[in-house]
Amino acid sequence: MNILVQARRGLLQRGDPETVRSLISCLRNPDLQIRQVALDSFPKVCPRGDRDTMFQLVGMLQDDHEWIRGSALMALSSIAVPGDEAVINFVIALLNEAHNDQVRAK
Repeated sequence: MNILVQARRGLLQRGDPETVRSLISCLRNPDLQIRQVALDSFPKVCPRGDRDTMFQLVGMLQDDHEWIRGSALMALSSIAVPGDEAVINFVIALLNEAHNDQVRAK
């Protein structure tokens, strides 16, 4: 059964490395819905503090589509350990960069 179908049905095992790798590979898919389902699935399968997954999710914060960025941020907040300074600092830097881009565009 397709990994995304399993994800939607809640059939994925939490912490399974192969499942996590499969979901990460879905993040590179050009189809927005596939990326969305993958992002929605990470909190259900990834253990808190999974650095590899958090690194991939941080990359999704620069996606061209706003709702994908929002979903990536939600997934990241579900996986990151509360108070993780590396994640906090990266998100702050991205927000500052986006703000500066908006100011320059005006």
